[in-house]
Amino acid sequence: RETFTDPSGLWSVPVPTGWTLTENEGYVTLSVPDEAIAVYLLALPGADPAASIAEAWELVSPGFDLPIAQSVTPPSAEGIESTLVHTYDTGDDTRIVQAAAQRLGGINYVSLFDVGLAEAQRRSAQISIIDAGFSILGRERTDLSGTEPGPLTDEIVQTWEPFIADTLETFEVPGAIIGVVRDGELIYTNGF
Repeated sequence: RETFTDPSGLWSVPVPTGWTLTENEGYVTLSVPDEAIAVYLLALPGADPAASIAEAWELVSPGFDLPIAQSVTPPSAEGIESTLVHTYDTGDDTRIVQAAAQRLGGINYVSLFDVGLAEAQRRSAQISIIDAGFSILGRERTDLSGTEPGPLTDEIVQTWEPFIADTLETFEVPGAIIGVVRDGELIYTNGF
């Protein structure tokens, strides 16, 4: 797959095979051939992620007025100051509309998703490539290459198990299985 870097050099995103990337005034659209999925990516200056999400919708879909069904502030990735995710009430069980804003250095990096449910299920791996591959280029990251992992202690497990359970509840995920492999050996597994 190719990787697109925005003209201002603030972010990049992988473009899955078979998807089309269109540069628009102030934003980029990623879509599939039948247009059942549209992903809009923007970088907007501002201190308020919610205001940037509203501004982003106005830019890509003037008059957008779906009500917010759920708003969460999940833990932010390393180097990100804050994250906000809105899920909208579409009134249609076959459509998912979601927005996410990640704030760093006075800029909100906004991702807007408008997807048909059937197409989202069929292309979930490609949507994950976009979501996980979206990279804020000015973000500092810890380089762990060459670092020897520490032991998996009971204290670590007692810290992360409640975090995992809380995260599943926040995102209304019915369950997950976590496995940790070290040097080719399974050293931890648990279902939540």
